[in-house]
Amino acid sequence: MTDTVSIEVVCPCCEARILVDRATGSIIRHDPKPDAKGSGSIADILQGLASKKASSEQLFKREMDSVKDRDRLLEEKLQEAVKRAKDMKDEKPIRPIDLE
Repeated sequence: MTDTVSIEVVCPCCEARILVDRATGSIIRHDPKPDAKGSGSIADILQGLASKKASSEQLFKREMDSVKDRDRLLEEKLQEAVKRAKDMKDEKPIRPIDLE
């Protein structure tokens, strides 16, 4: 075993470096990952924003279409259930207590 007092860990989510005390388990130091995006030009940033906007609009349209389709499917299922209920109106449903 090593005689170090602390352990340096790299966070799997944000890739920050964290220095943890071995004895207590408390965080001694937290160094966030340096931001590499800061050196881009304004044109590059605007182009990135435009592409994100286009992809989010496309995703929104796809979700709206699925909601419309879902409403139609639910309406069809409801109509089918109503039709079956009208056809079965003469039959009495079997309850578990009736089987005893």
